[in-house]
Amino acid sequence: MRLILRPIARLMIANNLPLSRFVELAKRALIEEALAQQQSATNSYVSLKTGVHRKDVKRLREMDDWDSDPSSVATPIASILTCWTQDPAFCQTQGQARPLRRRRDGENAGFEDLVRRAKVDVPAATILQELVDQKLVRTNEDEQILLISDTYIPTMGAAVLEAFQATVTDHVSVAVDNAISDDPADKAFDRVLRYSHLSQASVEELDAASRAAALDYLNKLNSLAHDLQTRDAESEPQETGRFVTGVYIVPKHPQPVPSQKEKQI
Repeated sequence: MRLILRPIARLMIANNLPLSRFVELAKRALIEEALAQQQSATNSYVSLKTGVHRKDVKRLREMDDWDSDPSSVATPIASILTCWTQDPAFCQTQGQARPLRRRRDGENAGFEDLVRRAKVDVPAATILQELVDQKLVRTNEDEQILLISDTYIPTMGAAVLEAFQATVTDHVSVAVDNAISDDPADKAFDRVLRYSHLSQASVEELDAASRAAALDYLNKLNSLAHDLQTRDAESEPQETGRFVTGVYIVPKHPQPVPSQKEKQI
């Protein structure tokens, strides 16, 4: 499971999603799947099957936005920005962040005090570097940290995440169904081709050939699917069938092999 979760972890880090958000989403996913298998299940039964605390099961089942992703879990950066612009110790007026030195200067609170006040369990230096990387702060000639923007926008857009979800969800679902099904007749078509110990030239040739074949495959099926959908649109009642197919290609180029001299070093 760790290897399966690694790409998800990479996506979370790239999109500034904290562990707390992942845990909340994982709880909801477990509850949703348990209810999909037994819709009338009690909270106690769902808790028993999933390991999610019964109070959390009750809370999540009663949420109005059950079908949408929760967005109320603040990231450390968001907590810092809120505290900086709203707490009188760190702002000149509400909404107007005060310039801060790295450490406390007499009676004037510093950036490290801000991190502690926001109850963020991350080193101040790490938080500051993230703010700099996101172009939310800068340092002036007096070595004061100035807040440039109090709006924290994740680096990956919602449209990109939606496309990612639409692409990955069906494939992961098929892979899981195939893994837990005992009946070969219930297994969906899911095949993969793997080759290793290839040269750079061989990887590039296979990459080009597979892309051409994949485009031809998808273009032909797209044309057929469009014609069939147009025909089925005339049916009454409206048809509800769904078809998904796709291709992924992973060219892993060979890594440089260290020389015997480099190995000895």
